[in-house]
Amino acid sequence: MAQTGIANLEKSQLSKLISALLSTIYSGGVIFTAGNGGSASTAEHFSADLSQIQKRVGVNCKSICLNSNVSLNSALANDISYTSALGYQLSTLASEKGLLVTFSASGNSENLLTLHKSAKDIGVKFWALLGFDGGKTLQLYPNQSVLFRTERGLYGEVENLHLAMTHYLIDTISETLVSRCQ
Repeated sequence: MAQTGIANLEKSQLSKLISALLSTIYSGGVIFTAGNGGSASTAEHFSADLSQIQKRVGVNCKSICLNSNVSLNSALANDISYTSALGYQLSTLASEKGLLVTFSASGNSENLLTLHKSAKDIGVKFWALLGFDGGKTLQLYPNQSVLFRTERGLYGEVENLHLAMTHYLIDTISETLVSRCQ
């Protein structure tokens, strides 16, 4: 039986993601999040938790979920295209100090693939948390992906793993920031 989920997680990739998150916080950059479908709610939840790090440990952390503004996303989907709506937002808000973290079960969502390209084009570092076999995202960006290998089609399992990982990331970041400030 193949290992799935957290049992098959590449810990070196996770360490690099944590370093990227901390580096962005230390530099005063903004952490942007995004997802597609149910993963959009995970992205929004992670962004909310990041934004509360100040309250938790006294260190400011700026975060914006690109999925959160329904009116803007609807207008951009109508006026530009659904595929480009998130990338357009990132291009108007981000600087090179920013970091993008995306969530996708399949790794094949066209709007997130376009968003990754936009991030790359404007010099924003990015990471993708993926499920199943990682899809196109893992093929294109293996060094910027954390894969939770799961059976294809088990969206709930991937979304649960991603949400649990965001809580782990918040706890790890908070502990690191507290120990750095002491």
